[in-house]
Amino acid sequence: MQQLAELNANHAIKGVLEFVEQAPGVILAQIGNEYATASVSLYAGQVLTFQPAGAAPVLWLSETAFYVPGKAIRGGIPVCWPWFGPHAGDSSKPAHGFVRTAQWNVVGSRQLEDGQTELTLQIVDNEATRALWPHAFELTLTVTVGEHLDVTLTTRNTGKEAFEISEALHTYFNVGDIRQIGVLGLEEAAFLDKVDGGKEKTQHGPVQFVGETDNVYLNTLGSNAITDPVLERSIILGKSGSHTTVVWNPWEGKCAKMADTPADGWEKMVCVEAANAFPGIKVEGGQEHQLSVVYGV
Repeated sequence: MQQLAELNANHAIKGVLEFVEQAPGVILAQIGNEYATASVSLYAGQVLTFQPAGAAPVLWLSETAFYVPGKAIRGGIPVCWPWFGPHAGDSSKPAHGFVRTAQWNVVGSRQLEDGQTELTLQIVDNEATRALWPHAFELTLTVTVGEHLDVTLTTRNTGKEAFEISEALHTYFNVGDIRQIGVLGLEEAAFLDKVDGGKEKTQHGPVQFVGETDNVYLNTLGSNAITDPVLERSIILGKSGSHTTVVWNPWEGKCAKMADTPADGWEKMVCVEAANAFPGIKVEGGQEHQLSVVYGV
């Protein structure tokens, strides 16, 4: 784990980027420029907040989230990798992979000529990761904060043999009222309804919410929008390198059982996730795959 003083000496940018300790073992990069503010946890490699200047927060972060090594942080943009959901062959392995509870290293930071701020984190295979997933890899998360938030997850296979991954940028969005929003861009797409036993269905019209929702939309390559009449805005998600979109809200009953979420948290958030699952992505030895999302209002 990189130390706070080392990080500020090597990667801070005066007046723009500073590293602070959120809790023991949890260091955050705090970014503020003319366009927006954002925070990124080096534990979990996770964007936690993004707020354009003069606007409401785009991302939802639980006010009761755990900041404890070994536990996932509820909110922001968790990275699910190298598998999405439960492990296909071993239920004892962590859900959504192992990088969302791992320490990442800062490998770069810079202020771009147009005033945007770029931060690059990385995690590489080690003895602990190979015990869970026996492959050589280099996983890089590049976060660019400007008028938009640009997040790119790059998987590089540093071994000789191909491997397959499934993955997601499991993004939690801040909304005015889950019962009034709509998610556009998935009309007529086939999806797996995981609340209804994984039955395959077809989406008709915008995605709207009347109860617990956990839908996996297949063969979805285009952009999405979240329309929010309460906050009087639309959030636009432009993705690339992704053929799956996941839409999730736990609703009242499941939310009440989540210790790291307020009882009414379900009302103010929705997850719309750029993913590759059902099927995953094959990455040949020496090759790489990029999953990118640009978030704007």
